Amino acid sequence: MKKFDYLSLDGRLLLMFKTVYDEQSVTAAATRLGVNQSTVSHGLARLRDLLDDPLFIKSGRNIIPSERADRLAGRVDSLLDGLKDLGEAEDFSAAELTDRFVISAHDYQRELLMPKVFRKIREEAPRAGLKIIDTAGRIIEDLRARRTDLVISPLSLRDSEDIMGQLLFTESFTCFYDAEVIEPPRGLEAYVQAQHARVSFTNENRSLVDEMLVKTGYQRNFTLEVPGFIALSTLMRGTPLIATLPSRLGHFIMSDFASFPCPFPAPTLNFHHYWHKRDNASPKHKWLRSLVKDAAAAA
Repeated sequence: MKKFDYLSLDGRLLLMFKTVYDEQSVTAAATRLGVNQSTVSHGLARLRDLLDDPLFIKSGRNIIPSERADRLAGRVDSLLDGLKDLGEAEDFSAAELTDRFVISAHDYQRELLMPKVFRKIREEAPRAGLKIIDTAGRIIEDLRARRTDLVISPLSLRDSEDIMGQLLFTESFTCFYDAEVIEPPRGLEAYVQAQHARVSFTNENRSLVDEMLVKTGYQRNFTLEVPGFIALSTLMRGTPLIATLPSRLGHFIMSDFASFPCPFPAPTLNFHHYWHKRDNASPKHKWLRSLVKDAAAAA
């Protein structure tokens, strides 16, 4: 093995390696980095020469990391975090930020919180940007791979030493219906026998509400299931469907619908925001989290 010239490494080369490692694809890494594919290929060739290791091996249409690449990935992450910390000013100024922050959330959280967050970003950091993406069920993976800076979700994450979270707000449930089509059902029996609609973000057959009902021996009949609240409000209009949803939706997405209290002891939803441990002490990330917390407190 030839002598390793560590001074030939630079931050861009390390970032290129980690992006290819996360994406398992040169093409996807190039897209994420905003460079062409040949730039990534040349960077990898240089890194392979420096480290005297193939790093990534072609496997069918994909590439897989070598044993050494697997060992290096975590250490490279730490080095990149250290380089980032070196570049952060001691005296933080939001007005000087030029970052594009990425927040992952479903349409309920987006409609409830993001207008306030974006207005504050425009006001306090006019040169910064905001990208909002849908939560795709890969919360931990997306945070680790830097595909998102912050995730807002009612999900309780499994124990993970590198993912941190904080409770934003607690939400109750309310039943929504089109008052021009039906009267609200009287009692639990009539509620269960009605036609129901719900939002389903995963393939799970039961929601928190359904889990509660099953315990009391009841089961709802779903006529409509959709992957988002905005689609639900559009499709429910003019139908006899009932949707049992987070109460705050009555202030915006479901504002055209009538509502009635749940005829059973409904559970509550706890909404958290989650971030990676590497960003916990970052001044700009603390500032971003404070905007989200302030928006949640005002919701």
